Amino acid sequence: MMHRTGILILMICLLTNAAYTQIDKIDVDRPDQTNAPFVMYKGYLQFEMGISIQTDNSGEKDFSVPNLMVRYGLFKKAELRIATTIDHYPIQLSSNETIHQTGVQPLTIGTKIALAREKKWFPETSLILGLAFPKLASKDLQADKIAPNLTLSMQNTLSKKWSVAYNIGPSWDGYTNRPSWNYSASFGLDLNENWDTFMETYGSFSKDDAPGHNVDAGLGYYANENIKFDVSAGVGISKDGPPWFVGIGGSWRINTRK
Repeated sequence: MMHRTGILILMICLLTNAAYTQIDKIDVDRPDQTNAPFVMYKGYLQFEMGISIQTDNSGEKDFSVPNLMVRYGLFKKAELRIATTIDHYPIQLSSNETIHQTGVQPLTIGTKIALAREKKWFPETSLILGLAFPKLASKDLQADKIAPNLTLSMQNTLSKKWSVAYNIGPSWDGYTNRPSWNYSASFGLDLNENWDTFMETYGSFSKDDAPGHNVDAGLGYYANENIKFDVSAGVGISKDGPPWFVGIGGSWRINTRK
């Protein structure tokens, strides 16, 4: 009898420990422009990669092949973020001549810090900070100085399937001292265990440039708890916005502490 009781207690302890250490499925900051407030688990490494195509009003196409974000959970409430993009972009030399060049955008290094947990109407909240280093880029894409960006990221759960995430914050381009203010709002819907979708609006405005506003939507598929694929498309809704853009990508998470 004592032997059976001991085995039962051991099983309960193991099951309880497993419940407390269960890791949620992968949470990514792509393909939408709205970053979720959730921080990487400590010791987890995540790669988020995609390709995108965007047109301008002249019909020229800009390819990002690829755009890459690497995230690593440093602490319980903070992660390291490293991002860059390889661009294939048009340069108009004259009214009749356009050439295309390929280059690496400045490497951005930053962090996401968890600030508050969601409680009733108060959103899950985090702060994202980044620095784009001009010398860590192709020569033709180097800015004059380090370009910082700050984003306040928030999310509210609306129901078991619906959520809304929203971002606001300034960014600098490395050329001027005046920031652009960026905003985004994204409604997410869990279709089932493997599929989700989103609808989003985002844009920016500054004193130096005309405001730019866009809308997009996308679909995500969870191959398993550590791998997710995505596809998205959108259009510009302001005068200088892109006529259309599309993207496809995937994300992969690994536990480096095993």
